[in-house]
Amino acid sequence: MKYRAEIKELLQMIYVSEQFCCLGAEKLDKAELSRFLNYQSTQRNRFKNEFLEVVETDQSYNASSNCNINEIFEESNQNLRSNNDTAILQICLSKDQLMIDKCLIILEERLYPIDVLEVVVRIMTFLIFQSIKGNKILNILSTKKTPIKNINGSQEYRTLDYLSN
Repeated sequence: MKYRAEIKELLQMIYVSEQFCCLGAEKLDKAELSRFLNYQSTQRNRFKNEFLEVVETDQSYNASSNCNINEIFEESNQNLRSNNDTAILQICLSKDQLMIDKCLIILEERLYPIDVLEVVVRIMTFLIFQSIKGNKILNILSTKKTPIKNINGSQEYRTLDYLSN
């Protein structure tokens, strides 16, 4: 049934993204980026659990039981080997875009109960706003850090402190 296939695919995408964000957070050296990805991972876990609550509780909807964990970790480890902060963040953002596209497909089909659609809208809204924030982080990381003179004459460098807000 197409209903099951779309839901199952979105759940798997959320699960893979959650695991990748978690592994990426462990790999990053910058505390601000690590916190950002940890937050992404916990929110995806929350959405996955919320999504599972609104769909049937049979085993066919359990995203983790249908995903090969070893494949996820192998793919994630291959992508994380570069240890490049921007590359890790770009991969996370590309996974988010794929989930946004899948959410749009689900919303356009109009085949699903309203409680499923509510969760899909919340997931999509979260992903859109977090993608904006992630792109801002990428822009800051890609710009060259230049010294800025303070009022008292000392030099300071641009940092990622805004992430903690």
